[in-house]
Amino acid sequence: MQEETGVTLVIVTHDQGEAVVMSHRIALMFDGCLRQVDTPEVLYQRPADETVARFSGGVNFFSAEARHHQLILPRGDILTTDHLQQGSVQVTIRPERIHLLADQICGTNLLPVTITQTRFTGTQRHLTLKTPAGLELQAWVPPSQNFAIGQTAFAHLPPDALWSFPKMDTDLSTEQEPAPRTLSP
Repeated sequence: MQEETGVTLVIVTHDQGEAVVMSHRIALMFDGCLRQVDTPEVLYQRPADETVARFSGGVNFFSAEARHHQLILPRGDILTTDHLQQGSVQVTIRPERIHLLADQICGTNLLPVTITQTRFTGTQRHLTLKTPAGLELQAWVPPSQNFAIGQTAFAHLPPDALWSFPKMDTDLSTEQEPAPRTLSP
């Protein structure tokens, strides 16, 4: 009906799936604060902050030290990202963007992993991966990729799929209000 009439509609929903299917743009609010306004695809692939990423289904989060296009993990692993950043960051990657390989290939962003859990969902296999440094990741792979618990493999984290945010001491939704300012004449 909207496409036929060309009228702008504002739909309020708490259903993420409904919002993504019905919207050209989404305005995401938490605790009365507007956190991000964008297309559903951008909101999903490039969230503005960790709260938005978690809300839109993000499950993989880990700390790193960003130096330009490098992400240095706490135990020394180095990942390359397409996004320029500096300082302490929280990194996220969607589970469906992690590629799992049985053998090591030449390239960047390969982490050795052990499969610790596997669950067949019909259209995907949901795997829990653990690196030797203790980093745990969720990967959703095609059902034809049948990895066993305890099997070792290599997780490829594509540079364009790694998204990071400045690390904050608290979530924005729990920050205190700024102190009032006094205006002088």
